[in-house]
Amino acid sequence: MIVVRDFDRLKGKELVATIGFFDGVHLGHRFLIDEMKEIAKARNLPSAVITFPEHPRAVLHADYQPKLLNSSEEKLQQLETTGVDYCIVLDFTIELSRLSAKEFITSILAKSLHVKTLLIGYDHRFGHNRSEGFEDYVRYGKEIGIEVIRAKAYTSNIEIENVPNVPVSSSLIRKLLHEGEVSLAAHCLKYEYFLDGIVVGGYQVGRKIGFPTANLSVDDPDKLIPADGVYAVWVTFDKKTYMGMLNI
Repeated sequence: MIVVRDFDRLKGKELVATIGFFDGVHLGHRFLIDEMKEIAKARNLPSAVITFPEHPRAVLHADYQPKLLNSSEEKLQQLETTGVDYCIVLDFTIELSRLSAKEFITSILAKSLHVKTLLIGYDHRFGHNRSEGFEDYVRYGKEIGIEVIRAKAYTSNIEIENVPNVPVSSSLIRKLLHEGEVSLAAHCLKYEYFLDGIVVGGYQVGRKIGFPTANLSVDDPDKLIPADGVYAVWVTFDKKTYMGMLNI
């Protein structure tokens, strides 16, 4: 996967793309990206994911501090596992948020990013105030030569509180982690949830009772911490992995 921040690198290319924040890069995201890759293959064009390094709501509302499943770098690492050709990192700014859907499709997707086919998540909206919908995107696309396709809806096999086929979303996974349901969250993510950080000094109580501990200072202040509790974990340190126990 080639990460693109300088859009000049895309000159002379035509892309099949989809767009979103993709926090967690969960099963629903992977289903969308797989569909996009199939379309790209059929059209003999490269596939591209367009995403943002910062949460749009955090840019629009200074007092909003989202707790996220991935840091920006972790998200890129997960997107790379999908096999997409390009990941286009688009800075979300106040100016960008003021663009209408038509302006965004015309000036950003067509002129700057050279998108030829755009796959839209079945419930995804963009543009100022998200006031326009899929039919509008199709119309705007036709005017400038972009094919706009609505993605298939993803159906999960997840059951929560006796409710079958619960839709997988980043919000659902955050809720599961807040409740300590790490196994269900891992099923939705397709990987075990993880925390990266550095070991910091503590009160050294554990070593006095025969159980020395390592206190972890999580790298990203916006990273969601699961519910208080005791968890079985894998610990990777100095390129070696160990079985461990985590107390939050």
